[in-house]
Amino acid sequence: IGIAWDALPGVVVTASHQHGDEFGVAFQFTADSKLEPPRQLADNFISSYYLSQEELPPQIRKDRWYSRMLFDVERSGLLLLEGTLSQDDQQAQLVVGNLSQAIWTDAIAQLTALADLHLPASVRTIHFIVEDAGHRTATVVVPRPSTSFTDVPDVYLRGIRVLEGRTLEDPQFRTGFFTGKVNTELNFRTRFQLFDPDDPARYQLYADLSAEYSINAHWAVRSTFALNIEDNFDESNRQISDSVLPRVRSDVVKYLNEGESGLEKLIIEGRNTYGRSIHYRGFAGVLEEMYSGGGGEVLYWPAQSRLAFGASLAYAKQRDYDRGLGLLDYDVITGHVSAYWATPFYNYDVAVHAGRYLAKDVGATLEVRRTFRNGWQVGAWATLTDVPFEDFGEGSFDKGFYFQIPLGSVFGGNSRSKLGTRMRPIQRDGGQRLESYSGNIFWDLREARYDAFKVDKRLLP
Repeated sequence: IGIAWDALPGVVVTASHQHGDEFGVAFQFTADSKLEPPRQLADNFISSYYLSQEELPPQIRKDRWYSRMLFDVERSGLLLLEGTLSQDDQQAQLVVGNLSQAIWTDAIAQLTALADLHLPASVRTIHFIVEDAGHRTATVVVPRPSTSFTDVPDVYLRGIRVLEGRTLEDPQFRTGFFTGKVNTELNFRTRFQLFDPDDPARYQLYADLSAEYSINAHWAVRSTFALNIEDNFDESNRQISDSVLPRVRSDVVKYLNEGESGLEKLIIEGRNTYGRSIHYRGFAGVLEEMYSGGGGEVLYWPAQSRLAFGASLAYAKQRDYDRGLGLLDYDVITGHVSAYWATPFYNYDVAVHAGRYLAKDVGATLEVRRTFRNGWQVGAWATLTDVPFEDFGEGSFDKGFYFQIPLGSVFGGNSRSKLGTRMRPIQRDGGQRLESYSGNIFWDLREARYDAFKVDKRLLP
């Protein structure tokens, strides 16, 4: 027996009495996740163009266009990293980043307005070089609005071009004060285990506090501390794994009980783009909740291609169960070669990874994801290796679902923070990879790839 109360718009509170001896309370929240128009500059936003030198920070020079624009861009939740003008001063090349806008095209729109205000009057074309997650993925060429005004929107939009990313060989201007800063972020995450015959649903809700210290333009130290909020893994009857394989994942309950809160990640990582199509990264440290080690990844992805190819290799050593800095005896060299297809069908992406997994088994993983226009992402994966089904144990092979929810679309405001989780049956040891360290670059660049900036002619008037 139960009763439900519509406490607030979109909020339902339910109280119930179940099985004759249990009471329950549930809270249900609903939100409209449709894509909202991007937030423009606040009504009280006053550009540095209109401020006196005394009203600006000492490192911002009122008489320099790059310095003024840098001040406005940073206050808008965006990044201006480098800039240069052509010899005739008619073309500007600006390397830009995005910290706040969920959709990259919204960031480009805001950057265009600020660049139009600050660039020298001679500039007629702006080249925005997009840098995301340390990689330069595309160059969006925009006619300067004040020099190409038209009251017919599609005429202006048809003048926008999307080219491959590039590196400025000798930029005239470079932002330096991002180096040496510590940036922090708080996210909420979940973990699920389903279909356990002893308990059909186990879960964990936890917060992770992330911090990043930029050493230079390409290298950074990143850390994440996980703080448990609620879980029911302590009720598991499977504290001791019955796996006949190396227990690379099936001891997860030990980690969640002995180290329900602890260090999740502490790495030094470098990312960059070589030429215009090769993205790479290297990393070392505490990689995830169960493994420390080091390795690297490379991705070949021509800017206007829907196909990409990558490879990753890592040495991993199992961490102690309390999630401190201690290590266990087990270690492994794991690596994969990968192929990706960014299909033209409803924003589906397909990836295949083949190689050696954590339990030293060999096989391949197929994953399919769909990304919606509002940033929500859903997907599924399945892995088959040379481990026989009877040795793998319950479930026969590894598979599950992936979900990613942009928090800005749920709670409003401008944010690129996301809630991501994987849902799988009983955690076994076959077909297991390092979390987020195989195929990471492709998914990191999903929001900033070539077709994310193409003008959809169907949306034009």
